[in-house]
Amino acid sequence: MNKVTINENVEPQVVWSANRDRPVGINSTLELTHEDGLVVKDADGSVAWLAEIPITSAVAMNLTDGGNLKLLDRDNVTIWQSFDHPSDTLLPGQILRVGQKLTQSISSANWTNRGMLSLSLNAKGLLASVESDSTPPLVYYQVKLPLSSRSNLKLVNGSLDFSEDSGTKLQVRKLPYAWSTQFLKLDRDGHLRLYEFQLKGVVEKADLFPLDVCQYPTICGYYGLCSNGSCSSITSSDNKKYFKRRDRNHPNQGFYLKKPLICGDSKNQTYLEIANVEYFKFFVHLTDVDVEICKDTCMKNCSCKAVFFRVSPDNNRSSCFLPSEVFSLINVTGGNGSAGLAYTIAYIKVQKDVLDFLSPPTSVEAAGPKKYLGIFTKVKNAHILLAFFFVAATITTLLVVGSVLKKKKKKKIKPAKDLYVEENVEQIPVLPTRFTYAELEEITEKFSKKLGEGGFGSVYEGVLPNKMKVAVKCIDGFERTKKSFLTEVKTIGSIHHANILRLLGFCAENSYRMLVYEYMSNSSLDKWIFNKFEGCTPLKWEQRRKIVLDVAKGLHYLHEECTLKIVHFDIKPQNILLDDNLRAKVSDFGMSKLINRDESRILTVMRGTRGYLAPEWLNGLISEKVDVYSFGVVILEILCGRKAFSHSNNGDAYTNLLDLLKTKSKEGLLSDMIDETIEEADNASAAHMLKVAAWCLQVDYSKRPSMPMVIKVLEGATDVREDDIDYDFGIPSSSSLSKSPHELGIILNANAEESAAATASLLLPSVLSGPR
Repeated sequence: MNKVTINENVEPQVVWSANRDRPVGINSTLELTHEDGLVVKDADGSVAWLAEIPITSAVAMNLTDGGNLKLLDRDNVTIWQSFDHPSDTLLPGQILRVGQKLTQSISSANWTNRGMLSLSLNAKGLLASVESDSTPPLVYYQVKLPLSSRSNLKLVNGSLDFSEDSGTKLQVRKLPYAWSTQFLKLDRDGHLRLYEFQLKGVVEKADLFPLDVCQYPTICGYYGLCSNGSCSSITSSDNKKYFKRRDRNHPNQGFYLKKPLICGDSKNQTYLEIANVEYFKFFVHLTDVDVEICKDTCMKNCSCKAVFFRVSPDNNRSSCFLPSEVFSLINVTGGNGSAGLAYTIAYIKVQKDVLDFLSPPTSVEAAGPKKYLGIFTKVKNAHILLAFFFVAATITTLLVVGSVLKKKKKKKIKPAKDLYVEENVEQIPVLPTRFTYAELEEITEKFSKKLGEGGFGSVYEGVLPNKMKVAVKCIDGFERTKKSFLTEVKTIGSIHHANILRLLGFCAENSYRMLVYEYMSNSSLDKWIFNKFEGCTPLKWEQRRKIVLDVAKGLHYLHEECTLKIVHFDIKPQNILLDDNLRAKVSDFGMSKLINRDESRILTVMRGTRGYLAPEWLNGLISEKVDVYSFGVVILEILCGRKAFSHSNNGDAYTNLLDLLKTKSKEGLLSDMIDETIEEADNASAAHMLKVAAWCLQVDYSKRPSMPMVIKVLEGATDVREDDIDYDFGIPSSSSLSKSPHELGIILNANAEESAAATASLLLPSVLSGPR
């Protein structure tokens, strides 16, 4: 962290932070080493951040008067500097290049975490954008310039210079001249401001974005309505309260839907029509269409959260924007469409109440066909309504009694509803679609097409009404798997990523426990690398490389990009599924655990599958690095085409790929381990990836790489150094692999139910594996 100050009476300003995504606690250390350069370690010894420097060793560190932190080699040459890695601030003399960006901090009190707003250079000029996990960058301010890959932006005293690396000036924007230190900062509200240190304190000298206060996308947070800088809630014509304020004391923090949108549940969703509003920018998705087509398109798309429909002043052209997030709306005083301007109406998608069908249609719904029975829209008398409910209750009671008697007559008694699962499912804030047993029976044609089975139960092929093919997993023995079932629904029910298997829905009805996933036509990875899949051909090198990268990206999303860190705990080929294009997706979250980002290690019962368990399980305290270890084992199996721990064909010899990796590395013959079906020309590349596997298999978890580092190596942005690898993997013996968890003494501080669940997980490693 760099701080700049002018005198002891002025509060220091943070102008650069190394580890914005990984804050450290008390007793953390900053160390300069020959091997890694500058390293920030947490109190437990884990690496929170390190400077990415060339192989040249760093021998000195220097903080310049201008606020640039430099690492120097023996010849006093700069081999790394903080100026090349901007955070949210540009200092005098610092250059912002094409491909780099400033990213806001989320608040003045929390400058470690980056927010959604950024400032960057590309071929179109200087862009200020907003983006989130589900939203691509949306530009809210732009300085248009014809730039090249060698263009840059530099802050100097009195100006902001756009230049080429050759020195050619493209544009100069005049700024107030400073007699002391100044800096340019992308503030948390989205403004780009110039500040100056003066004797009385830090003073704002200029705001470089000439926008109205309400034109900043996050000025009022999600679903907020901005009116001349003041924030309020969106209101509906039916006076229902669809939104709840995130923080009562801070109106600009925005709102959230009291009832979250449920993907695939469009029949229970509607729109709130909001007139006299604008958005910070209008991004056209559909043109020359009417509003009903726009609304229908959005309703069929789970990621679409609203419709912004715009009509030209002459009413000759119309278009709509379908955002996947709803940032601040702008209230247009006196209405829009006047003075020759386009007219915009917003339609915000909301989840209807279960009793909404008793209410008259809102103004939005009234424009379309009537969808309500006349008896509900015409009821005026309270006595009639009461009588109706009485009749309905009587009929319902008779149906229930009749159903019970019918079941008794047939002597088929279903187990009582599992209240534990029912109550806990309802407490999950964002649920995927909830199916009834009858609905799943219909889409699977009475469970007639079995895709596979295992210790968890069976998986069946199904087709949803929208023609989407799905895999329905029917879980047996729900008493011993109910915690895993809840974990799976809670963990991946609301996340979407290209390399995470998507959970579309579930069923928790009486004794039935079912999970509905997207269909993966090419089964699980183990079928391909262990030659168990009928009709499969050996994977080529590029296919294996891509699968390894896909899994790494999936784990990176779980560890780094979710609100809560998700540790999978059971990474293995059986839990990696392949789609039509052999794109890999991580599945089976029944053993996973959600961890707060301020927790570096946690104590939990052992969970996972023998052969893929990291050594630190013996100590009880674990982190996301257990997934990195399992990932290393999976890389070995992908490249070698056989299991990491297995008996030979005669059943006597016991093969251990980790042991073989250690031996071959000493002999310099890593290519000897490569699957013989991989072409010889690719052996060198595959052998290099074996080093990545070895890096992930370090006994000391703090020496294992993070998934972002793994991805950089796999994509060729950096390399793994031999000094980072210790080939003594602490390899378990074959006898220890056959011991039960209790013999190993690794069920730690758990109640009886958790201990039983952990043991079951080990004895039945595929209890909640994804469809295959």
